[in-house]
Amino acid sequence: MSNSQLDSGDINWWCDQTPHPEPCKYFTSHSHNHPLPQNRFDFRKIMVQVTMERALMAQKQVLRFRPKRNNKRQKAVRADCLKLHDNTILQLNRSLDGIA
Repeated sequence: MSNSQLDSGDINWWCDQTPHPEPCKYFTSHSHNHPLPQNRFDFRKIMVQVTMERALMAQKQVLRFRPKRNNKRQKAVRADCLKLHDNTILQLNRSLDGIA
């Protein structure tokens, strides 16, 4: 196996190929353990999985937020935010289905 093939199994090498390598490295290093990508297909799948993990974490934060009063504006903001997260998670699931 050549050095370039060995390097391509390293997540940092893959992140360096993206327009924003530092956030890529940060979020993959703070994610669940994923197998090292061996090709572009693997890397793409890992990135969608990492994004899904972050979307689910954000959704949990929104679910924990409860307006203290009967403030209609806060309730509307929370409802909109939950809907946005639901749509994001739906689209990420569709992406994962398309990759698989």
